[in-house]
Amino acid sequence: MRNIDGIAVLERSSVDRVRDETARIMNAGKPGGGYIFNSGEGISYGAREPDMRAMVEAARKHGRY
Repeated sequence: MRNIDGIAVLERSSVDRVRDETARIMNAGKPGGGYIFNSGEGISYGAREPDMRAMVEAARKHGRY
């Protein structure tokens, strides 16, 4: 299990990819409970606000048990 990539995904991809990757990670981590979603190594200065918002919205949507 890994976290969302702060460079490859949050800084260098589309809002749709951010949503898809966040959903994929959340759905993989949910079984059994206890998964804590994060960016792994932090958020880079190059991460765009729309991507950050998409990540948070997708995490909230797919993080419900």
